[in-house]
Amino acid sequence: MNDKIDEFALQSQKEYGDFDGSITALDYRKFAELIIKECADVADRNFNSGFCPVGLIIKCYFGVE
Repeated sequence: MNDKIDEFALQSQKEYGDFDGSITALDYRKFAELIIKECADVADRNFNSGFCPVGLIIKCYFGVE
């Protein structure tokens, strides 16, 4: 997969904690939202690309087989 996944994971980190320390966790909802938005953007950009299925374009974009 490409670096976008790592970028989305970093953007989705949420810090929880109190005065004793903090914990960083992944906000799964935010992570999923970023992936969905990116997929929609890829689909929109490739709407008129011909006969290539948008799903294939999205998989190629993210480096997924």
